[in-house]
Amino acid sequence: MSALTLQFTHAGLDALLSAQARGFKGQISHMAFGDAAYTPSQNQTELRSLKERVAIADSDYQDGESTSLKIAGKFDAPLEYAIREIGVYLDSGEVDANGEPELVLLGVYSKANTTLGYRTPDVKVLQWLTLSLAQLPSESIEVKLGVDNLNLIVDKELAEMTLTQLDTMHRQIKQEFRLQQQETALSELQQLLTSEVTRLDTTHAARLDNRVSAFHGLFNAELANVTTVQLDTMNRQTNQEIRLTNLEHQ
Repeated sequence: MSALTLQFTHAGLDALLSAQARGFKGQISHMAFGDAAYTPSQNQTELRSLKERVAIADSDYQDGESTSLKIAGKFDAPLEYAIREIGVYLDSGEVDANGEPELVLLGVYSKANTTLGYRTPDVKVLQWLTLSLAQLPSESIEVKLGVDNLNLIVDKELAEMTLTQLDTMHRQIKQEFRLQQQETALSELQQLLTSEVTRLDTTHAARLDNRVSAFHGLFNAELANVTTVQLDTMNRQTNQEIRLTNLEHQ
């Protein structure tokens, strides 16, 4: 993008020369958009139809190495308008009754019947501008970044991204804990079932051993009874045979 050639104002040039005389540089601190299209004048002290004015969020300039300056401003107000004029301001070093810095309009860019861009309320714009400094005294300016500078903007975006990642990790950890708890509960249930099956097997085996022992006892008792009867029968038969033998010998 080619550098914009501003119409520098008398008030802005006077502020630069005054700062130089005191051993300082003029500080470019703000940029602004308006919606009026016209040919700027050196006598201006403000945009004709100011819509937004913001602090400089970032810059790209090194003293003595370039006759152009890149500055950026973050435009995020919920406004809608056609951009037809651009203003660049110096911080005078003074404050008004409200404690706000008093600004001096350094230069204006605008063209009659020309629209430079368009602002919508739903879009936040980090607008970069390249300004030509060829008409200004050399090494007479520097850039004063606002509180909401680009580093803080980036840090905020990183913080929001980090918060989202931490929230995702937190939910994943909670899910892993739930899975571990379920696995632990399942393992405990399996151990309980194994113990119960072992207990049932042991009880069943003990009951079976008792039944077998009882059966053996009953069987032995019956066997003893049968043996006694047989022995008694054999004894009676033997006695009878003896009596018969004795009769035969008489």
